[in-house]
Amino acid sequence: MDNKALNRSQKETYLWILINMGYGFQTNSKILSSCVFYEKALLIDLELNFLTEEDRLTYINKPLSNNYTMLSDYEKAERLQLAGISASSSAEIKASYYNNLSLLYSFKDEFENSKQAAITGLTLTRKDKRLELYLINSLTKSFLSLNQIDSAKIANQNAFEILDMVSIDKDFAAGKRTTLQLKAELAILEDNRKSAISFLNQALELELLHYPNSHYREKANLYNLIGEQLLYFEQKSSAKKHFDQALSLLNENISEVRTSSYTKVNLLKNLGILYAKHDIDSSLSYFEQAIISDFAYQQNVTSKKSHILGNQWNRKLLDVVYLNLHPINTFSQEQLTKLLWLTELTKGRLLWNDINRSINWKVSIDSLGSIISELQKLYIKRDLLNDSSERIQVETMIQNLNSDFDLKEQYFTREIHIPTFESFRKSLFNKINNCYAYFIHEDKTISVFHLFNNRVAYFHLQDKKIIDSIISFKETYFSYSPNEFNENPAKYFKIAANFKELLLPGLEQQTKICLSLDNELYLLPFDALSDGQEFIVEGHDIQYQHSLLFNSLIRKDKFSNQQITILFRDKYAPPLSDLPFVTMEVKSLKRNFEVNILPSEKLSLETLLAVLQKNAVLHVAAHTIIEEDQEAKLILHQPISTDQLRHYDFHAPLVVLSACNTASGKILPSEGMASIHRAFLSKSVPGVLATHWYANDAITLKIMDNFYVALSKTNNPIKSISTAKRHYLKNSNEHNRNPWYWANMAYYGIETEIELQSPFWKRASYGFLSLSIVLFFIAIIKKARKL
Repeated sequence: MDNKALNRSQKETYLWILINMGYGFQTNSKILSSCVFYEKALLIDLELNFLTEEDRLTYINKPLSNNYTMLSDYEKAERLQLAGISASSSAEIKASYYNNLSLLYSFKDEFENSKQAAITGLTLTRKDKRLELYLINSLTKSFLSLNQIDSAKIANQNAFEILDMVSIDKDFAAGKRTTLQLKAELAILEDNRKSAISFLNQALELELLHYPNSHYREKANLYNLIGEQLLYFEQKSSAKKHFDQALSLLNENISEVRTSSYTKVNLLKNLGILYAKHDIDSSLSYFEQAIISDFAYQQNVTSKKSHILGNQWNRKLLDVVYLNLHPINTFSQEQLTKLLWLTELTKGRLLWNDINRSINWKVSIDSLGSIISELQKLYIKRDLLNDSSERIQVETMIQNLNSDFDLKEQYFTREIHIPTFESFRKSLFNKINNCYAYFIHEDKTISVFHLFNNRVAYFHLQDKKIIDSIISFKETYFSYSPNEFNENPAKYFKIAANFKELLLPGLEQQTKICLSLDNELYLLPFDALSDGQEFIVEGHDIQYQHSLLFNSLIRKDKFSNQQITILFRDKYAPPLSDLPFVTMEVKSLKRNFEVNILPSEKLSLETLLAVLQKNAVLHVAAHTIIEEDQEAKLILHQPISTDQLRHYDFHAPLVVLSACNTASGKILPSEGMASIHRAFLSKSVPGVLATHWYANDAITLKIMDNFYVALSKTNNPIKSISTAKRHYLKNSNEHNRNPWYWANMAYYGIETEIELQSPFWKRASYGFLSLSIVLFFIAIIKKARKL
């Protein structure tokens, strides 16, 4: 319905229709649809102010924040709940928000905060017994999570005392169901699982009685919990019946993959466990459904911190898969390919989300353009500030504006691309010939997949000290100084060769290697691993990826007639040093290619935005700094943070970051580094060439020159950076072959074909030469005819 055509009275009616639709979908566990209607209602009421403050908090903000909690977008939920507590003058409404806040903190594993929120809520309510019951249940859950079992028992008993005082109608049934579930948890802790099953059955009976045509997720959760206990007793047939009943409820009433829930994910996981010992294919199928549902569900989240929490949760889910599927070395090729697919689904989920959102922002620039522009300016202002109090003020403004942006984005109405196994397998076997993919387990062992000649091999590195050794290796040889290698090259080669044997098993000579990394493995320069005294890059082209899934998401991989846009800065104030080699780098590029040169002093925000939207290779030569909180900033005309980059629009097929530490930052679980280069990738840039530690200017200049020369011949960035390194190594003495000097540069992204444009003078000279040759032959032909 187009509400712009309605008069004010009709718009108010439309608002209440939206609120009721939101409530109806929420009651029927269709949370995504519920969010769509509540967000539309909130946008209308914020514009026209139909509702009082208290009514808006009660009828829109509170249920919408609950939806965000159920979708695991905890930052958005927390903002709404804290705003509700601050804005409301009603003790009961505040108490209700505190209850929801307690549950939210529990989901975030902030159990002490959860306890305090429940206690605060209880001090505000005395009249509403239903709300008091909910708060006591939330407090019980907090005590359980904090392992304060005696306190949990007392709180649970208090909840039953309230229930004894009231008649159990529809209003109290949901509260009693939760009380019984918590009683079951306490029974399990005391190893009294039969009593736990009894309590869970009582809870299920309440749901079936009072909510026959709604609460599908809640009923499915209870069937699942009962099934788990039956599975513990090896009553597999009964467990399966309960799991199947739960799955039927969810599939019949909440069918779309994006509208999954952790209830469904847990249920599918349990079915995978049930089948694991006797039917690997069925087990894999259920585990696959669990992980793809989890992936799709997580794509509903737009907050970074909530995504990271989701990543930590789904890493544990994948560990359950590996724990139950064994021995993996007996798997068929189809089974190994499926397990590799599940592993890659666990990586780069936030990056996938960022790319999809960026694509939608471009489509919706008319409605989102002004607020994106405001955010750009605020991030610039924040990044220029040194005063902490002023910075906090700007951060608050950014947070408020991001809340408005989240609402206007209407993310839940957007089409989100979800990967499929068929597209994954097609891109895997059609585009990749030699690939290694890794997963670091919770116990620090490492799973390694090797794809070669369309076959998948699996290895499990059981030495739990490998990760610590990698961290030590990086800190020793690739931090601030090249001295460690120079003092004892033989020791380095021995360690590097050992890592090569462990992490690159079955490596064939003279092949391109694609590496799908995980967590601490991003610290390791695979180029500089060795086979004897020869570095890996001397025999291989090397490509780094966040997940093999991105081969099917970033589809355009051929770019013709590309100019190079150069952003650079060579002069700095202390403590940053000048970069004299930058000027030489710019001159070299200008001599050989068609370029658009923009020194930092000519960069305004408007100029920068216009330049970034050009379809041209982007070359950036400047300092990058890593601050105490490990946030990376590019220092051009002003500091440019990853937050700034996140809100710019890019059309470059390749970004070359000729600066120190552009691939460095804090490790994000399953996401790689929170780095400058990752910010470019999040804007759907197909490939980024970046650095992992401090660069030597003179050597960087040599390698960059050779990279562009190779790129002009091969049109392949992956081959070109490896060729440039090989050229450097071939022409260097033993001292300069030290990998500290050259191994910091790496290519991240998909394989692309990029044709660089020659400079105008070169194209003109070629044209003149061609014309001269043609005229010469014409003259010869004319002369021959006269004879």
